[in-house]
Amino acid sequence: MQTPASVCIGGSLTLNGSGAATYVWNAGILNGVSFVPPATATYTVTGTDLYNCTNTATVTVPVYPLPVITASAQPLGPICEGTSCTLNGGGALTYIWTNPVINNVAFTPPTTATYTVIGTDANNCTNTSTIQIVVNPLPIITIVASPNDTICAGNSVTLTASGAPSLSWSGGIVNGVPFVPPTSAVYTVIGMDANNCSNSTFQQIIVAPLPVVNLGPDVDICEGDQVVLDASTNGATYLWQNGNINPTITATQSGLYWVTVSVNNCVDSDSIIVSVNPYPIVDLGPDQTFAMVLLCF
Repeated sequence: MQTPASVCIGGSLTLNGSGAATYVWNAGILNGVSFVPPATATYTVTGTDLYNCTNTATVTVPVYPLPVITASAQPLGPICEGTSCTLNGGGALTYIWTNPVINNVAFTPPTTATYTVIGTDANNCTNTSTIQIVVNPLPIITIVASPNDTICAGNSVTLTASGAPSLSWSGGIVNGVPFVPPTSAVYTVIGMDANNCSNSTFQQIIVAPLPVVNLGPDVDICEGDQVVLDASTNGATYLWQNGNINPTITATQSGLYWVTVSVNNCVDSDSIIVSVNPYPIVDLGPDQTFAMVLLCF
């Protein structure tokens, strides 16, 4: 008789007698036909040869219970997108997880999913367990810079972030409150949602320097002379008091001259007083006649 190996509960096996012509098993078992034993039991076969002589043999088949497998996760509870976790099986000797999980090795689940572990015990019996890992998406944080992301030195800007109930800025900024940045800089905001998932984004603020305009001190010129007033600045546009839009103008008359210079919408201005003085009038009087007397001695 062929001796069967052990079987795990729920598994099937086949009993085969040998040494005779026909075989009859107890418990309704058919020779060479698989069946599922409900528990450990001893089975008896009666073999009959060609001479109608019979004999019996017995075999005990161990039926092992399935291991009770548990599946656990660390950390517990829902996790945030991009966070790693570790899955562990319990109740057996070896564990095989659905891909890409390796038992007790950290991995980063991309989305919410259910993972299955197969545990095998010392009797080579297996069972499974499942666990769902809930992955909460990160909040999407957006920023609006008002009036713009490029401002003139000394002006204020307001950074307003949205997308999460809790927002924390770098640089001591308060969300939605105007401030005056001293120089160009990058400001970062971290937003945290109701699931304690956080995400960050940043906003660069460019602080453009004001143009420097200096027409010089007030000037005096003589009647008929002229002076060139120069406000030239790289990349600038100009507006003089008379509507002139050139970087320089020529002054020939007395008056207040002013110019507004704009570079990247940043504005500076200066003024100068030009005084035209008339030439002095010189009068030596009428011609004079003198008599000369020569005296001889």
